Amino acid sequence: MQVWRGDFNLMLVVKFPNTAALGPNKARYDAFMVKFTEEQADSTSEYAQKNYPGMHEIAGEYLFRGITIK
Repeated sequence: MQVWRGDFNLMLVVKFPNTAALGPNKARYDAFMVKFTEEQADSTSEYAQKNYPGMHEIAGEYLFRGITIK
């Protein structure tokens, strides 16, 4: 396992209303799958399997908490 040290050059931020929203939710998943048709899923999956490994290297997964001051 490679250990990453240094500054971020890219950070993907996904905001959740609370930590409970981080967990699996079957209703949310089912609603998503209704919108995301099987054809789209297949083509996206095929593209990702072919191209994703060369796009970037994931250095880690972090859980941050933020404070917003108004």
